[in-house]
Amino acid sequence: MSTLKQTDVSRDARPHTAAPTSPDVFNTTTKGAFEDLIAAAKVLASSETIGSVVSLFDKIPDLEASIRSKDEQIQNMDLKMEKEVEKHKTANKESLLTYDAAKDDLKSEVADLKALVTSLQSKIEEKDAAIETLKTDEADFKARSERFKAFVETQKEKVKKSAALVAELKESVKESKADQDKLQDDFQKQQNLLSQSEVGLKRSQNEYEILRKEYSSMSRQLEGIRSLTISLSDGDPIATIAKLDDVWLAVSALNQVVWSGLKQSRYDELALPIPQSNTNAAKQMRCVAIMANIARAIDTYILQPTDFLPSNGGLRGLLVRQAQDEIRKEAAFRAMIQALLPTQQDTAATSRIAEACDNVMHDIGGLLPREAVATFKGELTDIVENTHDIWRQVRQSKDAVEPSFVLTHYSDWYWHQLQFEGDKAIGLDSAPSTNTGMDEPLFAVFPQFNLLDEEGQGPVTHGLLLTRSLVKEARRELDPQPSSPRVGRSNSILARLQRPRGVSLETYSGHGPEAKSFLEQQSSGKRSDGREGD
Repeated sequence: MSTLKQTDVSRDARPHTAAPTSPDVFNTTTKGAFEDLIAAAKVLASSETIGSVVSLFDKIPDLEASIRSKDEQIQNMDLKMEKEVEKHKTANKESLLTYDAAKDDLKSEVADLKALVTSLQSKIEEKDAAIETLKTDEADFKARSERFKAFVETQKEKVKKSAALVAELKESVKESKADQDKLQDDFQKQQNLLSQSEVGLKRSQNEYEILRKEYSSMSRQLEGIRSLTISLSDGDPIATIAKLDDVWLAVSALNQVVWSGLKQSRYDELALPIPQSNTNAAKQMRCVAIMANIARAIDTYILQPTDFLPSNGGLRGLLVRQAQDEIRKEAAFRAMIQALLPTQQDTAATSRIAEACDNVMHDIGGLLPREAVATFKGELTDIVENTHDIWRQVRQSKDAVEPSFVLTHYSDWYWHQLQFEGDKAIGLDSAPSTNTGMDEPLFAVFPQFNLLDEEGQGPVTHGLLLTRSLVKEARRELDPQPSSPRVGRSNSILARLQRPRGVSLETYSGHGPEAKSFLEQQSSGKRSDGREGD
């Protein structure tokens, strides 16, 4: 660079005139130019710009090394990205294979279930055909019996005629010896005919005995079929229906008689205290109220012998009584109910599930915060649907099963006790429940399931109960202090189960214009049945 610069300066410093011919002039000019060139080079060397340029040239190898390092890092990152892409593709393929396998398994299970339904329908049709065959055989048997009776009467007439003929032949033998040989021959013929008649009569008697046994067997089978039903009366039903008016009049009169003697029930015996606060005790009581309400809604709408009839139709109680009297008839009748309207079973089940969920949301919607209502209802629907699927299998069992909220205690069986942990966690106590002190059972939250037969009933599940000791804190919070004003008590379990259906669901679900979260509701000073809190 210094050489180049000096060359440029020397070239620029030369005059553009003709070269002098005198050597002295040439030496003087050349010397001045070199001095200028040397001065310019010193100025350039002392400049900061040339120092910066030189330092940049010194950094070029380091920069090139850094660039090569970055290129290697980029290549390594590209390799890693390619490996990750391959791993991701492999995982996606495995997930798709797993999904396809699960889908094929599900299709196979659906096909098996459809085949099972078709097989059951075929068996029902075969049983119906067998009943029709028995009825046809009974009619054929009656016709054969009539023919047999006619045949026996004919044989009797033949025997009588043969006997009369023999008597006539005997008289002829006595009267005429000349015709004795002929009469003897005729007599022998008649004897042969009589023997043949006797053989035919014995054969007919054997056939009659066989038919009699078949008739007896068919009669027993028909009696078994008839035992599953009753004979309908042909009388006029209007007179019987008219008697219902007398029943309603009697009920009305009974209400008028006992009206003045009605007493106010004690609140503390059946009430579940629910303080209007945000304490752990208040939250625990709300949880118990929700669980008890769901259990009773499931019992009312789902745990029934059929989805077609309402829960208050009395069919469930009738089957319980029949199971305790004769379990065989109860199972047969329950099987006949399950076979009714097979194509409409799912529709009826969907309706029952919706009724159960709507009933629960109507009764306990006011206990839920607004943002939790939709999620709660979705999970509730899943629980009720799962319960219905399990109960459908129970209904198709040969054993009779019945839920019970009655706190019956057995020597070798016990109820689970409800346990609290803070305001959310709820567990089951595996120790037997007691009946002393504050641990006395208050009411059943979840029912026991019992097996029924002619000898009685026996539990197969433990059930879940609430003891009085667990509501102690909630009652203490509700009981007014001597110096504090009275506050109203909360709804009882029975009152919540009987809330008027005319009230809008929005009010109880937290979506109405005046609705509040159950943590923000204020005490009204009255119970749900309209009486002042005691």
